Amino acid sequence: MAGEKRAVAISRCLSYDRQEIVRVVDGLLAALAWTCSRGSRVLLKPNLVAARYQGDIACTHPEFVAGVAQWFVDQGAQVVVGDSPATGSGLRAMRICGMTAALKGLPVSYAPFQKSRVVTTRRGLEVAVAVDALECDYFINLPKLKSHGQTRVSLAVKNHYGIIKGWRKAWGHQVHGQGDGRAFFDLLADLPFLVPPGLSLCDAITAMHRTGPLGGEAYPLGVMAASPWALALDRALLAVIKLDPESSPLWQASRDRRDRGHDLETLAFPLLSPEEVAVEDFLVPGQLRPIPFHSRHLLASLAARFKVWLARQREKGKGWG
Repeated sequence: MAGEKRAVAISRCLSYDRQEIVRVVDGLLAALAWTCSRGSRVLLKPNLVAARYQGDIACTHPEFVAGVAQWFVDQGAQVVVGDSPATGSGLRAMRICGMTAALKGLPVSYAPFQKSRVVTTRRGLEVAVAVDALECDYFINLPKLKSHGQTRVSLAVKNHYGIIKGWRKAWGHQVHGQGDGRAFFDLLADLPFLVPPGLSLCDAITAMHRTGPLGGEAYPLGVMAASPWALALDRALLAVIKLDPESSPLWQASRDRRDRGHDLETLAFPLLSPEEVAVEDFLVPGQLRPIPFHSRHLLASLAARFKVWLARQREKGKGWG
């Protein structure tokens, strides 16, 4: 229905205690009247950034992922966790950041994001997307709320970039990020439409501000938020950190295409409103960096992916694959 509002559930959550996270997830999804079928295959897609230790604020917190996984296990779902960082493998990134340890003991498996399939976006662009992100019943997006040096802020829509495999993300920056970068933001805005239906659940318990996606400072926001619509969730979170949406080039791309959810007036809040948890001093970069990476960054990404490929070939040669 054209006039139907898109629901975003917002709740306070002050710690990464797993049982508290499970309780808050249950409340958020009950408020959205969102359920999943028993036996369904659920992919949890966190934000892993890179296969190196980044502390607790650059990546989706391991206990946040474990709490969400626990909720879906309790619903009888088959839970799979996966992502594709720009450098290194997702499995290695999960080990380094502590996610594998946090998930130990839960009946979850890991999606390697090795195989890809070429799909076409709404604007006719062909992109190679990880098959694991396409072949699930529910795609559960687990972004981290943080500042970002190229997009000003990284939220639910931006986190979908991880469905594009490894080095292709760095290559996408080079190919689509020229000029004002509009083609790159158009690509990002299209990605949520490529995956199966599901949810975005944002880890904004401890956010990252000042800069990002790496090297920023912790900001104790104490919030979790969820919506079946990534863009609607992003718009609500922009209101929480009191960032003018006009300063977000990714929001501008969605607004110019009149994607539903970009307008705060078209959203509904069954729990807390953005105003009830809004903060005044969340900082984002003033001047954005160019979208294309420096050649050194691109070469480093390609080299890291080659090392991952080489390691896999050696394992196959030993009979492990």
